[in-house]
Amino acid sequence: MPYSEQPRERLVSLAPDAVIDDRPEVRHYIADAHLAILPFLLDANGLKA
Repeated sequence: MPYSEQPRERLVSLAPDAVIDDRPEVRHYIADAHLAILPFLLDANGLKA
């Protein structure tokens, strides 16, 4: 298994219901990631964006 897959596999084993947005073409920095993350977190906590 490539090294980059190890964190993903660990997350799946620890949190099988986790929503994983896997973007193998992206390196360590995802520009504007907050545009997807913030609404997700707000919705998960019953809040509105």
